Amino acid sequence: MADLRAAGFLRVFQPARFGGYELGLGTLIEIAREIGRGCGSTAWCLVLFATHSRLVGLFDERAQREVFGGSASPLVSAVFAPSGTATPVGDGPEAGFRVSGRWRYASGCDHAEWIAVTARLDRAAEGPILDARIFLIPAGQFRIEDTWFAAGLRGTGSKDLVVEAAFAPAHRALPFIDLARGRAPGTAVNTSPLFRLPIIPTLAMAMGGPALGLAEAAIDTFRNPVSKDAAARSRQAASQMRLGEAVASVDAAASCCSGMSKTWSDAAPRARPSARLSAPATSWMRPFW
Repeated sequence: MADLRAAGFLRVFQPARFGGYELGLGTLIEIAREIGRGCGSTAWCLVLFATHSRLVGLFDERAQREVFGGSASPLVSAVFAPSGTATPVGDGPEAGFRVSGRWRYASGCDHAEWIAVTARLDRAAEGPILDARIFLIPAGQFRIEDTWFAAGLRGTGSKDLVVEAAFAPAHRALPFIDLARGRAPGTAVNTSPLFRLPIIPTLAMAMGGPALGLAEAAIDTFRNPVSKDAAARSRQAASQMRLGEAVASVDAAASCCSGMSKTWSDAAPRARPSARLSAPATSWMRPFW
């Protein structure tokens, strides 16, 4: 993490008003792709920390100052599954929420200075659209439970986060419906098209970077002339055919990522907030109720 911070990679998506670069999605994919050739876990966490800094840029300006004011490139671990609950408390300037829950697969949480976790409001009646919000919780108000014993990407440390009745002031709560409608409060001060890209699809596309890097590292290993049985493989037509297919598949995936990221970046300046939202926009959350 120290090397990523020193190289400035954690600022790729960070708001320029707080020292970030506000670069495009394609740039993050290419950086993660190169790092993924050496370590998939590092590339995975880089993508998450970078995209989460963009997420913070969508919160109320007061929350942004709290997060970015304490560190040049703060590390925020986030989980979007709404597996917690939040109860409204207080009135006026003291209004906020008591947040509790357990969130799984919080990659990079051991390094996190803040976490962003999604919780549904604790209300008796639920309408057709789930009232879920993302809450910013600082270090010291959550704990980490080690449940990550995976064979692959072990270095991501995707452990469980546990929060017990932590208080989050109202400005540290971001309604998911505002994200879906393109009406996040942070867009009033962060006007770059970067902050108009959709949250979940952008994260999913950016994860193409680590995947491409890992695939290219596997191809490099197979091609290594000093590796065991390399000479024998070079004389096997079937091995060469499979190698060619692998290279073609990776090239096609890279072309897809590049093309899609450019399409999104070109379309983002024309994006406009929507006043309408149907139930399917949050239906992906319902398995986590």
